[in-house]
Amino acid sequence: MKIYIFFFSLLMLPGFKTYGVQFDLTDSQKIVPMNQWGPLTYNTQISIGLDSNTNKFRTNEIINLLVRIKNVSTNDGFGMIVGLPITFTEGASFLVTSPSGKDLTPAMQHSYRLQGLATWIQPNHVEGFAFHFDEICQYNEIGTYKILVKMQRPSPDRRKLFDVISNPLYVTIIPD
Repeated sequence: MKIYIFFFSLLMLPGFKTYGVQFDLTDSQKIVPMNQWGPLTYNTQISIGLDSNTNKFRTNEIINLLVRIKNVSTNDGFGMIVGLPITFTEGASFLVTSPSGKDLTPAMQHSYRLQGLATWIQPNHVEGFAFHFDEICQYNEIGTYKILVKMQRPSPDRRKLFDVISNPLYVTIIPD
């Protein structure tokens, strides 16, 4: 019992990472530049961004993506389970287009085990997670990649699902 309490208390620390996924973003990571949110859908917006000040990376650099979820409701919070690995996240998809226009969208996998961590998004709050781009896609091609996140947001009674889509993120890979 003490081990479980210790483990779950670790999960509550800002910036906690497991399996390459960072949960409970720090306050600075939750800040989204103006006009970097996707369209408002059922009181929810998603933003995908970078954990750096540039969108240009060399082929061997690690690219840390930030997914932020904003709940603009004044009274309804909602939960989300982020899968481990990230491709096990139920109701989420990452739409990736290579510089040559090839669809690199990863196949999201279904897990019958609960592999992941839950986050609760309170009314008028932003939460999210971070992970490495190579968790969903190999970026071997030089040029600009386009990335979108699509997540399903349940209604409070869980009878309906709404597709929430992020802003597009453009990441440029340059030669070493």
